[in-house]
Amino acid sequence: MVLAGLSGGARAGDVLIDNPAAEEPEYVIRQLIQAAITEDPEEGWSQFRGWLHSDQLASPASERSWKTMNYAAFRRSVRHLLPDETKPVFRRAYVEEVKGGRHEYLKIFVVSKSSDMPKPFHLMRDPQAEQGWRLNGSLN
Repeated sequence: MVLAGLSGGARAGDVLIDNPAAEEPEYVIRQLIQAAITEDPEEGWSQFRGWLHSDQLASPASERSWKTMNYAAFRRSVRHLLPDETKPVFRRAYVEEVKGGRHEYLKIFVVSKSSDMPKPFHLMRDPQAEQGWRLNGSLN
């Protein structure tokens, strides 16, 4: 579901993403945000991990890096992406479709209250998740 209206950090043209359908790439971002605002960090990590592209979990070192660095940093900063800090709702600034080379993916840019630059989320279809969208790239 897409809602209209502007608030903190929003600009004309931004779209408030409230309840995207499960097959939409914005659904992955909503689930990542929900995991990051979960009170228990371990429970949140378990949820977050399920939305990572299988390439990001290919080695124990990569998974450890995601948990201790990327996920931890995202938990600290996620509230800057939320118009209401109690809900996994966000503002999509714009989307770039990247084609060519070995991989095709989407970069979905989310409005941040802490920066004039929106935060990019790199999403790619994952053959190990029935071609579902998954996060495939750093959140920093």
